[in-house]
Amino acid sequence: MLMTKEDIRIIEMPDQEEISAGALIETISDSRLFYDLGLLYNPVSLVNIALYWDYYSSLIEDRWERLGINCITGLPWGNEYYLNGSSITRNEAVKYALGEFKTNKKIEDYCNI
Repeated sequence: MLMTKEDIRIIEMPDQEEISAGALIETISDSRLFYDLGLLYNPVSLVNIALYWDYYSSLIEDRWERLGINCITGLPWGNEYYLNGSSITRNEAVKYALGEFKTNKKIEDYCNI
């Protein structure tokens, strides 16, 4: 289930870093997208991302970069996405990623639109 902006709250990470729940959920959903597109061996679980945020958030940022999108994970309001230096929405980023692959997946599988 995707969270709305009203659902976002702050979660304390094991290393005392604070990451918004919105950013966690978006990053987990991004991992599922990359798994479905064949860019990850497994989607990332909430437990793994909470325990190993630095590793998994970097991994997701790397997968976005491979598609030409710059993603900044873990911001208080969620993740940010940029294409060709311009800010785009997460929905636009997912739509772009799906357009790069022949897939029967839809944007609704990853975004709350």
